[in-house]
Amino acid sequence: MRRQRAFAAFLITAFCILLLELFDLMTQYDLDEMAGFPFEKATTTLEVKGSLVVPCDLVTNVRELHEFLYDEADYEPSDLVKAFSDVIIAETGLDAEDAREY
Repeated sequence: MRRQRAFAAFLITAFCILLLELFDLMTQYDLDEMAGFPFEKATTTLEVKGSLVVPCDLVTNVRELHEFLYDEADYEPSDLVKAFSDVIIAETGLDAEDAREY
């Protein structure tokens, strides 16, 4: 029983030290800009899936995200991203022209 209590106290102490170290790291971050993903979006309700926020043209959104994060304007999304974008358009009927400001 004493071992269990000692081990529990050790775990709590270790966890508290870890939290303090993480807090110290968090205070070193500088948030210059903030943005939400997807950038180009619309909302819709699908019978099977409910209410959704839809990335209007996932390919464009991924390019914008890559440029925002890495400051590279010439990024080309993968074929998988392009395929997902086509599926989203096919299932929702929403494309880049349907994007709205929120």
